[in-house]
Amino acid sequence: MANDCLHELQLALANKAIAIVEAGIQWHVAMYGWCHDQMMELNRSDLKVSTAVTDPDARGHKDNTLAWFWTMDVSQDTATSNWMSEFYCVNWLRTKALCEQWKEEVQLLSCERQWTRNYFDHRVQLWTNQHSQAILEGNASLACYSAKQCQMYGRLGNPL
Repeated sequence: MANDCLHELQLALANKAIAIVEAGIQWHVAMYGWCHDQMMELNRSDLKVSTAVTDPDARGHKDNTLAWFWTMDVSQDTATSNWMSEFYCVNWLRTKALCEQWKEEVQLLSCERQWTRNYFDHRVQLWTNQHSQAILEGNASLACYSAKQCQMYGRLGNPL
């Protein structure tokens, strides 16, 4: 009976994106609470509806997550409603895209870290050459400054 209530709640929330069915949702919430007081309780934030199915290109859907009861194995929820099938597909694709974006971000950060180290190593080499040239020319102030720059970039390139 609780799974049936969850199934009806999922259908009502999916239909809410098209037409507001608040009374039906409240009835299913009450029935679910009556059936399973020992289970997790439904919060108001769990009852928010995603409009990603009706407008998948809308802004602001990037970080949306589904409430916990969408992960329940409710029998025949996609067989009885095309909206549920589309709803699951849209959310699966969004989650997959978010996962791919994070993988790409990790890869970019690794590359940026290496590029930054390469830049600092280049600057160390540049200031080392400046330091050697300043010593050969007898320019003590430039030699001191270039040694300080070389040391600074060396520390930046090799932290701890």
